[in-house]
Amino acid sequence: PLHLDIYPPDPRINSASISGDDGAGVPVVVYFHAGGLVNGNRRSWFPEWLHRRLSVQGVALLSADYRLFPPSTGHDVLEDIQDLFAYIRNNLNSALAEVTGNPKLRINVDAIGVAGTSAGGLCTYLCALHLSPKTRALLSISGLAGEVLNDNFLEPKTKLFFPNEPLLDPSDFTDFIFPQSASLPIMTGSPLEYHPPTHSTPSLPVTKRMYLFTLYYQLGEWLDYYTGDHTLSTRLCHLRSSRSSVSPGTQGPSPTLDPIKAREVIGEKNIGLFPQFGVAENWPPTLIVHGSEDSEVPLLESKHLAERLKAVGVESELIVVESQEHLFYCIPNAEKEFERFFDRATAFLAGKLQG
Repeated sequence: PLHLDIYPPDPRINSASISGDDGAGVPVVVYFHAGGLVNGNRRSWFPEWLHRRLSVQGVALLSADYRLFPPSTGHDVLEDIQDLFAYIRNNLNSALAEVTGNPKLRINVDAIGVAGTSAGGLCTYLCALHLSPKTRALLSISGLAGEVLNDNFLEPKTKLFFPNEPLLDPSDFTDFIFPQSASLPIMTGSPLEYHPPTHSTPSLPVTKRMYLFTLYYQLGEWLDYYTGDHTLSTRLCHLRSSRSSVSPGTQGPSPTLDPIKAREVIGEKNIGLFPQFGVAENWPPTLIVHGSEDSEVPLLESKHLAERLKAVGVESELIVVESQEHLFYCIPNAEKEFERFFDRATAFLAGKLQG
């Protein structure tokens, strides 16, 4: 089973805030959580800033789980996204009436936007590629996999690549490495857990699953687990026509890979999981926000996708948050420090859904 949480808008704002001015229901933003598609759940890294701002503007927020890999793959994540939107459009309003006893609490299924952080940003891209009808707006913050044909995804790392994180010993993670990983139980969410201050390793993750994005990045095999094709990264590496002199994890140029040949290697079965190959004119209006110093998901990924969107005439904007790392929106003083970005992102979503 997959679960979702829905946060209705504040009914104190106006009498129509839970039914919509015309009774058709309120707009909703569907949010996808971070975690590299290997970790987290619908309440992880929850965007309180977005919830508060949408609520006072009469927009609901919905946060949903999806299957994690391994043992699942990006194909399963995509299937979960498609099932989620089918449920929202066909079943959610009747379920709301049953659970709350309030038939006036309705979602306007013609006014849906999507938002996501990190891996959740990738989920929003999958929405743009595969949903029909399209959502009205897309917000991606530090979005993953806007461009994957580079050393950050494909090159095994033997030196430190994430700040303050040591290299991992793969022998400590044998259950999570293919083929053993195929026998893991299906996960639809993995809560974040950290050791307390009194522990010998305070503040470090409790579960091995919380290390998996770093592990697969280190091995240069994240795409293998994402697609379920465990020779894909090796085959893509063979396509390099030149090698980058820039260390993995930096903001420099990617190695040159022929996109036509890369598409052939990826194959038709998997190509629908790669946003950079699916950008088209019917992609929804998009706002991408990304830290300039992001070491986990380099800015080059969002820049590449933003360029592709502009090239086909999609209404889109890339906002670069200078001198900020990957999880800038989660730091203790984020509300004060990034208020203008939070306001801009919320105004974009609300404007598209209520316009």
